[in-house]
Amino acid sequence: MTTRAPNPQVRNPERLRALIEASGKSYAQLGRAMGCSKAMVHQLATGLTPGCRPELAARLAAELEVDKTSIFVFYTDALSSTADNRGITP
Repeated sequence: MTTRAPNPQVRNPERLRALIEASGKSYAQLGRAMGCSKAMVHQLATGLTPGCRPELAARLAAELEVDKTSIFVFYTDALSSTADNRGITP
């Protein structure tokens, strides 16, 4: 039985809000570009929703022109998630 890795989590909502503000894009503009609602972008930026699907995290990072791992913690599996996010091979 394969266990699905948890969704990526926002590292720091305050930093995410700063990146969004610096981009000059609104939550609505980002949502349209990412294929989600402006409410979802707002929830990620305020910490109301701690994470999202990997595809959405990648699209948000691309829209903000940053590496996705700078704003999200990605888990490859439950056993090696901490090591993977520090660049350590388990």
